[in-house]
Amino acid sequence: MNLPKENLLFWSVVDNKQGQIRWLPANAQSYKDNTTITTSARYAGDYRWNAISVDYYERNAIMSDSLTNSIYNAREWFQSEGDAVQTVFGTSGYLVNAIAVDWFSRSLYWIDEGFNWIRMSSYDSVKTTLIIGTGLDKPQGIAVYPVNGYIFWTDSGRRTIERSSLSGKNRTILFENLREPTDIIVDATVNDGRLYWIDRTTVYGENHTLESSDCGGQGRRIEYNLLYQEGTLLDIAVDENFIFVAIQSLQGSFIRYLNKGNNTVFYDLSLQEEVLDICVSGNDIQPYTGSGK
Repeated sequence: MNLPKENLLFWSVVDNKQGQIRWLPANAQSYKDNTTITTSARYAGDYRWNAISVDYYERNAIMSDSLTNSIYNAREWFQSEGDAVQTVFGTSGYLVNAIAVDWFSRSLYWIDEGFNWIRMSSYDSVKTTLIIGTGLDKPQGIAVYPVNGYIFWTDSGRRTIERSSLSGKNRTILFENLREPTDIIVDATVNDGRLYWIDRTTVYGENHTLESSDCGGQGRRIEYNLLYQEGTLLDIAVDENFIFVAIQSLQGSFIRYLNKGNNTVFYDLSLQEEVLDICVSGNDIQPYTGSGK
């Protein structure tokens, strides 16, 4: 079956106490002026899909359910029928906050805040490998960049962002003394990648920040601010043209599309449901070139 030719934006929601994965084209040009927007939706049921990651080439959507503490693989996610999911790992722990795919080796990485570890498995295997098992205190987000052979993660307890090899070796602290780092991603559409992360505040009058740097921790800059009293930055995703930011405000949930380069607002996708996670999938978002250390 042919793969979708355009980038797709995915998000997981809770709608009437039912978990669901939804998606639509990542480029809002075709629908930004529409009064009604039609989205694709799958995998509804008694789930709480608190994390999702998609392998574009393998046609896999990997999702974690916080109600059963399990990770599932939804094959052929873009087919029009069927909601079948295959268990990758059951009773994974206290809380899987984030998952990320290594599209080179067809592997899955995830963090568990309860056990304070990072684990890895293949898409179909119940056998897992412990990658990081010490020196973690409430890990929150994880990103995989197989092009250069790195994983990155945020730790809200230690208030750090770290990097290691795909096997967990050569750990390096890139940033410390943050406030509450949560979600983290790598923009693989640019040479040598670029990190994006959320750093939250709990202080009235301060800003939640969306920041970025290169994969070595250099060139750090603030991409977007949101006042604490105006809402919360939930999750982020990125493609060639946009930075996508899921926001919970006093008025409700929405996904903000920021133009890369000048960070101006291109579009706000208003949602009626609680947003748990977002991600983007596409050919150039997961390139098959690089050193893969």
